[in-house]
Amino acid sequence: MFLLYLAFSNYGNIKLGRAHETPEFNDISWFAMLFSCGIGVGINYSGMSEPIIYYRADYVNKQWKIPMNTDDDRA
Repeated sequence: MFLLYLAFSNYGNIKLGRAHETPEFNDISWFAMLFSCGIGVGINYSGMSEPIIYYRADYVNKQWKIPMNTDDDRA
């Protein structure tokens, strides 16, 4: 709600930089950069955590009835 208020109030028209300068990137380029950063963060997080979560999962193999990835020596 606060960000919407800032975007649609007078604060949303504040220019970052000098008054006569034009922006280096247009709106589509800014969106593409922000989107790719969000995707990159998701890939880095999932790329590190998902294999560890699958490795540490304690489940039983349904076909062979073997406990998988357990810490005890009952295998």
